[in-house]
Amino acid sequence: VSRDWSSDVCSSDLDSGLQTVATVTASLPLYGASNTVQCATCHEPHNNTNTNYLRMPNNTTLCTTCHL
Repeated sequence: VSRDWSSDVCSSDLDSGLQTVATVTASLPLYGASNTVQCATCHEPHNNTNTNYLRMPNNTTLCTTCHL
C-alpha cells in the first residue's frame, strides 16, 4: 500500500486535507522520487517502543503529521 505525493502539496479527490511534503518529511520518511507513503513511513520494523512498531506514539500526532 502506498500513496504518491508527487506534487509539493498533494491534492487528491480522496483527501484534500494533507500537509505539504516538506512538513511530512520533517517527521516521517517518504520514499522514492515521487515521495511515496509506504508501510515504513509510519512503522519502524526494528523498534517497538511505541507499540505496533509505530515511528511515534499512536495518538493524533501520528495522524496529523500527514492529515490536516
